[in-house]
Amino acid sequence: MQQTFRKSFRWVPGLVLGLFCSRLAHEWLHSGGLGVVVSTSLILSLITAVSFRTLSFSQTWPALILLVYILYPEANPGIALTAAAVALIVWGNGRFPIKQRHAHHAAMVAGGIGFILLYIFTLAPDLLPADNGEFQLIA
Repeated sequence: MQQTFRKSFRWVPGLVLGLFCSRLAHEWLHSGGLGVVVSTSLILSLITAVSFRTLSFSQTWPALILLVYILYPEANPGIALTAAAVALIVWGNGRFPIKQRHAHHAAMVAGGIGFILLYIFTLAPDLLPADNGEFQLIA
């Protein structure tokens, strides 16, 4: 029973990848009609699921990260790109491991770049001194 469940679960990452690709295609092409959307989603999902069936789940599980965008309620190319990038990074990390001596430097550089980008995108140039918590209490 458990072996059958494991074999059937190998198809799930392929289905997720097919749904992700079909959602992106329909959002970018603005294709109309429910029948077109359902049929192409079904076809793409089945093609990717069949192509993933020979691979083990340990090789294909990063495709499940794409569920973040599949379940996201609105079309947002930034989130689609982020989900795809995270899935590719996780998949690539498993296939091409970083050498131990470079891992520390890579983590420091990635963290530094991330914090700098966070600072730049959240910086508000029109803040006044009172907006920074310099309110005075009057009794």
